[in-house]
Amino acid sequence: ARKRIVYGSDHREAETLLLDEDGNPIMSSEGYAGWTSEYDDRGELSARRSFGLDRQPVITNDGTAGWHSTFDPSGNETSHVFLGLDGKPILSKEDIAGWKSEFDERGNEIQREFIDVDDTPRRLNGENIGWKARYDQARLLDYTYYGYSGAEGYANRKDTYNEDGLVIRVMYLDANDMPTLDKNGVNGWKNLYSPTGQWIDMTYVGLDGEPTRHPDGYATNRSAYDDNGNEKRREYLGEHGQLAANLSEGGIAGWNSTFDPNGNEVSREFFGIDGNPTHYDGENQGWQAEYIHNRLSWQTYYGFPDVISFRKKKVQYNESGSVLAVYLLDNDDHLTLDADGVAGWRNDYDPRGFLTEQVYFGVDEQLKNHQHGYAGLRDEFDNNGNWVNRTYFDEQRQQVATRLVIGFIQPQSQAEQKGLRVGDILMSYGGTQIHSLRHMQQWTTPQANDEDMNDESDTVPLTVLRDGKEVHIELHTGLIGLSGTDQVVPGSVP
Repeated sequence: ARKRIVYGSDHREAETLLLDEDGNPIMSSEGYAGWTSEYDDRGELSARRSFGLDRQPVITNDGTAGWHSTFDPSGNETSHVFLGLDGKPILSKEDIAGWKSEFDERGNEIQREFIDVDDTPRRLNGENIGWKARYDQARLLDYTYYGYSGAEGYANRKDTYNEDGLVIRVMYLDANDMPTLDKNGVNGWKNLYSPTGQWIDMTYVGLDGEPTRHPDGYATNRSAYDDNGNEKRREYLGEHGQLAANLSEGGIAGWNSTFDPNGNEVSREFFGIDGNPTHYDGENQGWQAEYIHNRLSWQTYYGFPDVISFRKKKVQYNESGSVLAVYLLDNDDHLTLDADGVAGWRNDYDPRGFLTEQVYFGVDEQLKNHQHGYAGLRDEFDNNGNWVNRTYFDEQRQQVATRLVIGFIQPQSQAEQKGLRVGDILMSYGGTQIHSLRHMQQWTTPQANDEDMNDESDTVPLTVLRDGKEVHIELHTGLIGLSGTDQVVPGSVP
């Protein structure tokens, strides 16, 4: 976008208007058409207000219509307050109305405290109220983030830095700044770096400063690098330095990787606590990648266990990095069927990159019905990129009727409270037939600017098929708390 800037009598920018290539005012992707600027007596930019195409104040994507700042005699910003349409303090998307800051004689910011619309302390995104920093002249020593709710087990957190500005220690503290354990039973962690500043080691520690095991199953996360700085090995260790399974990383104890001359990772193999190849989360043992002109073209996941019907999964990507096709293979690289009765699938995209068609195929690479009764699906989008409709078709590309079958009920959700069950077939919602999970998500996801649609006092009739009989349930508008699969139901009409 182009800009038209109007300068005031003080020769400072007073108004900025965004223009298209023809010189017409436009709205930015951030939600404004321009802004006005104000300055204090020393010439510091002290206020900015956003406006729309009608030149009226507008709330932008950050949840505010502008801001106002104050400065000390040295030009340091001592306060920053977000403003609403009426020019009064407002909460931003970060759930604060602004902050107040203090500085040392060298101009280092040594404290920042976040504030509410009434100028009282408020947590940033529900986390800390503020932070304090210590410096040795210009060198940062540590940050202490204070005012946490205690839900994570601590009130404050202290980050200590080395001479290169890298965090070497994170320590959890109580309200009296005494070391404490977080809800995972650790006091924090220590980081080690190579002489060139590359991170190589992170170790969880207890109150005694010694390695301690995190609930994820390990105490230390350690990396090794090749001569080009690529991470060639990652390993997870217990408190005594032995290989340990990372429960949050597929149960592996680490991996080994190789790279091409361009720095692209072309292979990764996982290993277990015995150092031998192991399955990641019970699935593949590793993968290999092929690059063409420095672009990922193919990726082959190998070493799937016997409980999975295929041994390899080969994925093809287009120039945008989207998946073009997935091929399921046996050990001899022949197509084989998975538990859903297909040997893979192909995707098609429109010029905007939206997935518009997905088809399943068999070992002969011809269309084949998925176990849920269809061989493919089509999605439609409007000119603004909004999803509009989904239809399914069979091996002859003839449209088939699908219904949403519940596969999961979220505990304590509306679905559970209203007595919905796994296996229920959803037939209609508000009198409209349900053909897919995506339709249901579109109808039940709260809309950002539609208060009437989001009024939970409203009810919507839901009809489900249970044991061959229709069951009618009254739901509140909004989220239901279920997921499932789209399946062809005999007797249904497209």
